[in-house]
Amino acid sequence: MSKVPRWLSLVLLPLAGSFDSASYYTARAVLYQHLREGVSLEQVSFAMTGAAFASLFGTIVSGALAAATGPWAMAIGGAGLLMLATVMLGGLPPEVGAIAAIFLGFAHGMTRTALLGAAARAFPDFRTEGLRNAACFGVYGAANLAALWAAPAASTLAREVSPRSVFLSSTALGGLPLLVIVIALGVVVWMKRREEDELTAPPKRTGNLHLIVAAGVLLLAGASCGCSGRAATSSSTSSPGRRAAATRSTRR
Repeated sequence: MSKVPRWLSLVLLPLAGSFDSASYYTARAVLYQHLREGVSLEQVSFAMTGAAFASLFGTIVSGALAAATGPWAMAIGGAGLLMLATVMLGGLPPEVGAIAAIFLGFAHGMTRTALLGAAARAFPDFRTEGLRNAACFGVYGAANLAALWAAPAASTLAREVSPRSVFLSSTALGGLPLLVIVIALGVVVWMKRREEDELTAPPKRTGNLHLIVAAGVLLLAGASCGCSGRAATSSSTSSPGRRAAATRSTRR
């Protein structure tokens, strides 16, 4: 990697992190209110839980695949999926909101992890450890600063206009700039991939250990997902019985 993409990464990746966080947290702030307009409380609970779980799963998948292929495909895919989720929430009925909520969480997990990976990859050598720390902290700090104002701003906009306006604003002011930044920066990194400077890392790694680790992480994540799904299904099927028992106890 040459100086141009290296220093662009230091400047633009924190900005991308702020757009990702702003888009995600503005949508999450009014997601419950939006879903309650058209679906039952049980479906709302499923959507909110699914979004949280999908965010964690997206982090695992993005990290594992980025270790094998690099972070930029994950960043672009996550940004695109984030835009799709907010457009679905803003333009479709609440009845399909559960699917969009899961997309939203998964996209945020993918993008956040990929941006941190891209920041680390821009400064891989021990000589640039301080810059690598600054880039990673910049992404993380910018994302959290954006989250601080995103939720209050979303609540105000939903109260003054509507929850749907929040999702569409999230698309235009968060998801779209994020997608433009990661595509443009990814293209620059790809075009300059064969150029080197004095900070270029030592010889590239060899072997397939990183692929083995990535495959192992994905297998464990899939097993965890299956166990969690069975537990949730078991809980939902047994809940009517518990409610009936509680009702009978109350009547006695």
